[in-house]
Amino acid sequence: MEKRMRFLAFLIGGGLLVTAMTGCAALRGGAEEPATSHSVPLQVQVDQLRMDVGNLHRVNQNLAHENAALRQQLNNLTVNVEYLRSMATTANQDMTELKTQNAQLRQQVQQLRKAAEAEAAAEEAREKAEEEKKSTKEAKPSTGPAAPKPQQTRPVAPVVEFEFEDYSSDPSPLYDQAMNFYRIGEFPQALIAFDQVFKNFPTSNLADNSLYWIGEIYYAQNDYVSAFEYFDRVTRQYPDGSKTPDAYLKKGFALERQGKYAEALDVLNYTANMFPDHPVLPLAEQMIRQLTQ
Repeated sequence: MEKRMRFLAFLIGGGLLVTAMTGCAALRGGAEEPATSHSVPLQVQVDQLRMDVGNLHRVNQNLAHENAALRQQLNNLTVNVEYLRSMATTANQDMTELKTQNAQLRQQVQQLRKAAEAEAAAEEAREKAEEEKKSTKEAKPSTGPAAPKPQQTRPVAPVVEFEFEDYSSDPSPLYDQAMNFYRIGEFPQALIAFDQVFKNFPTSNLADNSLYWIGEIYYAQNDYVSAFEYFDRVTRQYPDGSKTPDAYLKKGFALERQGKYAEALDVLNYTANMFPDHPVLPLAEQMIRQLTQ
């Protein structure tokens, strides 16, 4: 910018000098030669040059503004690219963690299935042994008072231990495992884990949650009688629990599924009156409308 201004100033100065020299030469050549109509006055030329300089100055200012705007856009794009890179890195890390958790869950499911199969085989062997013992006793003829036989011990099935995480002091790891089983549809394993949470930590804040989710599992399997029993246990044993409003709602739903419409309506009305600020309210009101239509 500064170099351009200097160059223009140089041009103006040169133009003025040439014009002055031309005027002097004309005077020296004789005053009898009048100025032609095509010659441009010096002041007009100077004014034109000044206008040109002003136009160039405005053009330079516009270019400077455009350059500043382009730099700002470039900076914004750079920030956006860095943000997207950060998001992609976080997403990749989350994906890796999820894959690891899924692999662990699959392994636990396989272990639980093997344990359940072993328990079933042991139970079958025990029943078979008892049947053989009974048939042998019935087939043997009686010849009078039988001598006392030594008492036979009942075959003991091998103890099956599920490889859950250590829950001796904190129910959260076992509860989290139970929820993972529930989410992937492994209901038998989820039932075992939720039951262990309730039995080992009946006074924890996860005990009522465990009973509630057991009820949800039975509800999902269309066993509405068992589902109602567990929802009812939540409302009776943990009246101030975090899952109590949901348990009342699902009690009404379970009764409706059993065809006990009057009882369901009573429970749902109670739920709506007792928990007007809870998310269960619109669900209870919707079912009430269906039952009263």
